[in-house]
Amino acid sequence: MNVSARKTYRVIRRVSMVAMLVGLALGAFFPVAHAATSTKVAYVTDFGPGLSDTAFPGSSIFNNAVGGVPLPNGGTYNGATFTDVPLGTIDANPTTALNGFDTVLLYMVCSIASHPTALGAINSFLANGGKVMIFDSDACASSAHGASNWSGFLFPFTTTSPGPTGPGGDYLAVVPSTLTTGLSVGPQPPDAVGDANVFTSPAGPWCVAITGQSDIEGQEGEDFWFTWKADPTKGPPDLAHLKQVFDLMLAQPFNPDGLPAGLACPIPASGIVLKPPSQTLFTGSTATVTATVTNNLGNPIAGQNVTFKVISGPDTGLSGTGTSPTNASGDASFSFVGASPGTDTLEASFVDSLSNTHVSNDVTVTWEGPITAVGKNVSAVEGAPFSGVPVATFTDPDLAATAAEYTATIAWGDTTSSAGTISGPTGGPFTVTGSHTYLEEGIYTVTVTITDTDFPANQATVRSTATVADAALTATCATPAISSTSFSGPVAHLVDADPNGMVSDYTATIAWGDVTSSAGTVTGPLGGPFTVSGSHTYTTTGPFTITISIADVGGSTVTISCSVTVFATVAGGTFVIGDRNAAIGTAVTFWGAQWWKSNDLSGGSAPAAFKGFENMPAGLPACGVTWSTDPGNSPPPPAGPLPAFMAVIVSSSISKSGSTISGNTVHEVIVRTNPGYAANPGHAGTGTVVATIC
Repeated sequence: MNVSARKTYRVIRRVSMVAMLVGLALGAFFPVAHAATSTKVAYVTDFGPGLSDTAFPGSSIFNNAVGGVPLPNGGTYNGATFTDVPLGTIDANPTTALNGFDTVLLYMVCSIASHPTALGAINSFLANGGKVMIFDSDACASSAHGASNWSGFLFPFTTTSPGPTGPGGDYLAVVPSTLTTGLSVGPQPPDAVGDANVFTSPAGPWCVAITGQSDIEGQEGEDFWFTWKADPTKGPPDLAHLKQVFDLMLAQPFNPDGLPAGLACPIPASGIVLKPPSQTLFTGSTATVTATVTNNLGNPIAGQNVTFKVISGPDTGLSGTGTSPTNASGDASFSFVGASPGTDTLEASFVDSLSNTHVSNDVTVTWEGPITAVGKNVSAVEGAPFSGVPVATFTDPDLAATAAEYTATIAWGDTTSSAGTISGPTGGPFTVTGSHTYLEEGIYTVTVTITDTDFPANQATVRSTATVADAALTATCATPAISSTSFSGPVAHLVDADPNGMVSDYTATIAWGDVTSSAGTVTGPLGGPFTVSGSHTYTTTGPFTITISIADVGGSTVTISCSVTVFATVAGGTFVIGDRNAAIGTAVTFWGAQWWKSNDLSGGSAPAAFKGFENMPAGLPACGVTWSTDPGNSPPPPAGPLPAFMAVIVSSSISKSGSTISGNTVHEVIVRTNPGYAANPGHAGTGTVVATIC
């Protein structure tokens, strides 16, 4: 709770400040391996010899205010061991000087502001869960050791530093806790509550434990310094009371402490608390803050006029009294409408009967303009990942808004979703991009939800359309260059850009080039590549263009044309040509009376009895296989007409043994035959080599 010091009674005296500081240190931090109460205390001063100091005025806290006798360095009191740690020692060894202690007692360290290194070490000690007891009494005044300055403390505060003036006083309020056990309201021993620093302006979560009033207006405090111990004529020593207060502070448990804190503090230090601490609303709506005014006993004050004011933000200068005066609960409220984005800081104040102004803690109202978003359509291809594609744009009326203040979720319409990436300059406009892979083609509804992380109620949802195209198909020829009239096998290879394609996705039609067509068979693994195959029987020979058309169920198609030369064999055997006549484009004689003169063989001339037709084997032999036949036209050769494109054996060596002529098969070619053939050797068979079979 952010509170300010009450000025009517100077309510926070030294013990209150020390007590609540201890409670804060223990309640706000949770270190490990700390004792329940103080056991090892670092006694820190900036004057004298420390614990054993007997000089007057002042001396050590034990000699001056607790028991009336000094404590030796390393001595034990109420189960705690006290060790002198001069302020200069902490300056010289800030990282180690406080090692091994669970409590730091700062006694009249009026020069603390001029020792930033030591103060930093003490702040770290406190932040790490240590217990700190501050006795900032009337020594820290311009008339004594000089006023202290605690602005660099982990939880800063200020004091009025009146010095050693004032006789006795009363406790006006005591907040019940382990820190105030046995203490009660009413008059206290004369000099015990009389003069000291007045705790006036705390910062951070300070609370009040005790309020009081000196017999001299405006002066009050627990006097742990100038107690007139050495001169009873000026006032009896108040050691019993001061020892009681000191013992409570020393014994205060920590980790945890169990002390009131935050909004639970019964007596705010300023007497006026403004809440809620913060709120976030849409521009154009109404914000309401409530101030609670209490007296020094923590009781509500009714009938008090309160002034509310916007001290910074888009509505700076706006002020009013709201529902003043305060009601029976001490409450008054103030409402206003925020027209512009930004953060307003408000405070409330009232003037007491002594014309003292009391100012509350600050609260904030953050105004958020609604997000305005527009969806952006997406174009994609199935199976193809995309990244950084815009799916929405949006603006925020807050000109200071940054992309980091928002989150976006993209539902892609295919049962999947992912986080969007938001980019854009300060103040916008902002763009939401996403990354995704659609597994199938189609039309999808993309839903983008944008949320302001500072104000989750500020949310925009937009929808757009993702048009996902079927992945492209690519086909290449797999048809062989030549084929017999009985074709069976691959005609095309297929690749789908969709990595999830499967054979059931495709249909294929094969147009064989002879006015007939049939369905192709698609085979292959998931994702491809695929093969299209078919079977067909040609009734004629020659070159044909096979056209393969492939369609994907998603709509993509591809068509490819492939060439094939279809040949046939003749019945009863195969015609032969010489190997030196077998080059493609060569005019050849494969049958005739002068065959041996018309064909050139690398292995020598063929027998004159060979007319060009072999009949053993009766079918087309494989390359490398020998053949044989009878002389002349005794095989006999087939009757015409011959196939237009006919398979022919290529031999490099032909010989005759007895009545048997035999040769080898070094190649086989296709010959486009000419008219004029007859089974009589006098009617030669001629043609042109157009292709190689093997």
